[in-house]
Amino acid sequence: MDRNECPESNGIGVRIAPEWVSGMPRNRHPLYYRSEKQDFRGLVSFLKNHLKEGDKIFVETAGYIPGILHYFGTHPEKRHHTAKISTESEKIVGVTKPFIYQNRNFTLYYSKTCCADYVADGSRLWIVVVKWTAKKIKETSPCVLKGYFDGSFLNFNKFPDDASMYLFLWDPKSPDEKGIDMPIE
Repeated sequence: MDRNECPESNGIGVRIAPEWVSGMPRNRHPLYYRSEKQDFRGLVSFLKNHLKEGDKIFVETAGYIPGILHYFGTHPEKRHHTAKISTESEKIVGVTKPFIYQNRNFTLYYSKTCCADYVADGSRLWIVVVKWTAKKIKETSPCVLKGYFDGSFLNFNKFPDDASMYLFLWDPKSPDEKGIDMPIE
């Protein structure tokens, strides 16, 4: 049988449990995440083991939010997630997306500015950034580096950017928190 054929159909053109989808073996992740261009799976796996109730997660780009939510098992009710968007002069300046993982409340944030506002209440803040921002944060803030998720394999002609993600923790209640000692080059 040709892998693009599927005799099992519900009569309206929807395949029922196809062996192949778009020429690729079935996988439990949506097609978008199969490429694993950035290691959201590794990032979320790390966070799942280290998050505490009330922790906040700040992302440098709003584009990280769907991938992170996917690996936390938080799926949209419809096609896209809904989030609270803050605007200024009709430009998006912030996104807030609360979610629940293992009956604990967490919030994902994206904003043009980081990060003192998010720790003012004493809560811990996890910060997910790219290499250039990671260098700045390591030099100028009280955050400690907690994780590195390699995406350097994307650093070639077609995709000139390094897709690596760096994870920092800012815990105002533990200023002497230890991180990993790793150069960011």
